[in-house]
Amino acid sequence: MKRAGFGVRRRQGQTMIELAIVMATILLLAGLGFSFFNNIRNRVRVVEAVVNAEGIQTAQVAHFVGSKDNEFVEIVAWAPDNQPGPTLRAWAKNTGFDELGWSPDGDVRCSYRSPGFGTDQVQVQVLCDLDGDRSRILVPRDVTLAMANGGRWGQRAASPDICVFGPTAGIPSERLSLRTHSSCYATRSEAGEY
Repeated sequence: MKRAGFGVRRRQGQTMIELAIVMATILLLAGLGFSFFNNIRNRVRVVEAVVNAEGIQTAQVAHFVGSKDNEFVEIVAWAPDNQPGPTLRAWAKNTGFDELGWSPDGDVRCSYRSPGFGTDQVQVQVLCDLDGDRSRILVPRDVTLAMANGGRWGQRAASPDICVFGPTAGIPSERLSLRTHSSCYATRSEAGEY
């Protein structure tokens, strides 16, 4: 009987352990790739919210400057509805946004409104649920009335941060002043998020 040693040829092919290591490596890389893809996809979806919020903000300023009474258009109802989700929805006819002269370039995932606060301020609010987990982001943009040299005009205020709300917070019903991550945290704490 021959002993296994230097003179004995090894069996050709891979062992089960080698195949398991290769499969584990492939699964790990696939998991990382899927996570990276979802992250990029959600970042792209946030672009819709920011671009449309700034478009509404600009339309509010233009309407204010062009109106004979120097007024903003107050849009209290969410458009197209108050149930944002990850799927695209058709933009519904909305009298407030029609009066403002603004509509999105196509279908939307987020919900939009522009409530007024006094005679000299409105806030554009965009509510999104980008991945369908009922955790929502709110993108607020302020538009204020400015006074200078005896004249009045609308101006875009500094853009606050994006704030994320979970499913327990519901839909914001008041003006949100989110300037920093700490004020976002405070707002979420009041809503029972923490």
